[in-house]
Amino acid sequence: MSTFPAAFAKAERKAMLFLVAEHGFHSQEHDAVETVGTQAVFASVAYVETRPISQSHERFVQLSMTPLRLELDLDIGFGREKTQFFTIDAPPPR
Repeated sequence: MSTFPAAFAKAERKAMLFLVAEHGFHSQEHDAVETVGTQAVFASVAYVETRPISQSHERFVQLSMTPLRLELDLDIGFGREKTQFFTIDAPPPR
C-alpha cells in the first residue's frame, strides 16, 4: 500500500520533470508528512533555478498540498528570499 508521502513524491517528480529537464531547476526543499492515527497530511516542495548572471534573482516554483482540507497552492516567483511571487490557490469545491 502506498503512503501519501510516497505518492506525492512520485507525482511531484512527474509534474516537475520539465522544470529540471528544460529549465535547469533543482529540488531545494521537500517535505511530506502523514501522521498515523491522525488527519495530519501535508506536502510541500520547492524547485529553484539559479541564474548565472544574477544570483540575487532566483526563480522558484513551490507546490503545497493538504488533501484532507482540499487545499492546493502553487507559488511562482523570483528572489532569494521568496518575497516576490504569484500565487494560484485552488478554491474548495462547492
